[in-house]
Amino acid sequence: MALLWEYQIDALRRNVTHVDLISIDPDKEIDVDVPLVLVGKAIGTVDGGQIHTERHTLRVRCRPSEIPTKFELDVTPLKIGDAFHVSDVSFPPGVKAALPDSFTLVTCAAPKVEKETTETAAVAVEGAVAVEGAVVAEGDKKAAGAAAGAAAGAAAGGKAAAGKAAGGGKAAGGKAGGDKKK
Repeated sequence: MALLWEYQIDALRRNVTHVDLISIDPDKEIDVDVPLVLVGKAIGTVDGGQIHTERHTLRVRCRPSEIPTKFELDVTPLKIGDAFHVSDVSFPPGVKAALPDSFTLVTCAAPKVEKETTETAAVAVEGAVAVEGAVVAEGDKKAAGAAAGAAAGAAAGGKAAAGKAAGGGKAAGGKAGGDKKK
C-alpha cells in the first residue's frame, strides 16, 4: 500500500509536476496531519474578540484505513479568553492524537487596544484650558504641556501666541525662525 507523501504543482499552469509516494504497512499505525475546519461564529467575536488559530492541522496516529478526512471544531461556545485544546476534539475509534491533550488549537483573544498617539491627543486638547490639580498620564504629558502653553498664550493675548505654544515653537502656517529668504 502507498500513501501520498508530497507533490509539486507548476506555478503557472497549475498542473501536478511531481508526486512522491511512501510505502506503508496497512496494519501498522502511522502519524498523519489532518486538517482542522472551524465551524460557527464564536460568542467572543460578537463581543469584539478575535479567533486565533494556533494549528490548521492536527497530527494523529492511526492505521491507514482509519485516517479521517478532516476534524470540524464548532467554535460557537468560545468566549473571550477561552480556548480549544486537543482534549476537546472527539476522535473516531482507532484514532488518537499524536500531540499532548493540553496543546492549544484555537483561542478567542481580546482585541488589542490601539494606543492614541500624542499628536491626536494634542489636537484633541488644543483648545482646552488646563485645570489646576489635574493628574496627567505618562503618554499625555507632551499633549498636556502643549494645552497648558496654548491656554497661557491665549490668556496673554492672542491666537499667534497660542499657535506657537501648541505647535512646538512654530507659528501657525510659517516656518520656525521666521519667513526669511536666503
